[in-house]
Amino acid sequence: MQKILGWRPDTCGCRIRFQYDTDSKTVAADQRKPEAVLELVPCEHHAGLPMRDAYVAVWEENDRKNRACTLASESTGTPLADIEWSIDKDRVVVIKSPPGAGPDLGIALAARLGARVEG
Repeated sequence: MQKILGWRPDTCGCRIRFQYDTDSKTVAADQRKPEAVLELVPCEHHAGLPMRDAYVAVWEENDRKNRACTLASESTGTPLADIEWSIDKDRVVVIKSPPGAGPDLGIALAARLGARVEG
């Protein structure tokens, strides 16, 4: 079964509508990926890119942010909801140093995700 979903990522102001397969016999829930981007209204950061390139950039930025926040949470014991983050002008994920963060967190974020810790 096909479903259409609207998404507004928390990493930028883009608005995206895409189609994906909801058939659990075909694709496991945690492996479902959009099959087609139907519409993308770009934000200022992704304007000017072809739709597919903008979608990939938005998806990758959001995934990097999610993985960086998860790594910071797991490394420090800080609840995921309490991890503060931003994206700088170069679209780099910046994690505000959570309590208990040592230098290894910044090293891991940079090496694995191209992200950084501040504060």
